Amino acid sequence: MRHALPLIVAGCAAGALAAGALATPDAPTRGEARMERMLAGKTPGPAQRCIRLREIDGTTIVDDTTILYRDGSRTVYRTDIPGGCPGMRDGRAIVTRQPSQSQLCAGEQIRVVEPQTGVEYGVCAIGEFVPYRS
Repeated sequence: MRHALPLIVAGCAAGALAAGALATPDAPTRGEARMERMLAGKTPGPAQRCIRLREIDGTTIVDDTTILYRDGSRTVYRTDIPGGCPGMRDGRAIVTRQPSQSQLCAGEQIRVVEPQTGVEYGVCAIGEFVPYRS
């Protein structure tokens, strides 16, 4: 009986933790929270196939499925990677293979690399770009 009591207490505690986890809504990830801040107050427009690379002044990897591109006119373009991109996360670099002239277009491939070592983590095709404007 001495050994049964700790097991019962541990079982009840585990059950309470599991019930609490089920009742708590998922908190946004760090990337999702950053995306919410970057898109706050902006309205999405119709998706477009390409963006001009010379107008892009920043890139943010949200998670393994979403990238945000910022331009100087306060527009943020969101592109989603169909099926996700292995290894894509904050701190990694995105390299385009062969951008169409001066544009980056849906369907083109990007490589995800470690900036310091050059190790490649994945190759993925990007989706269309949804502009968010103030």
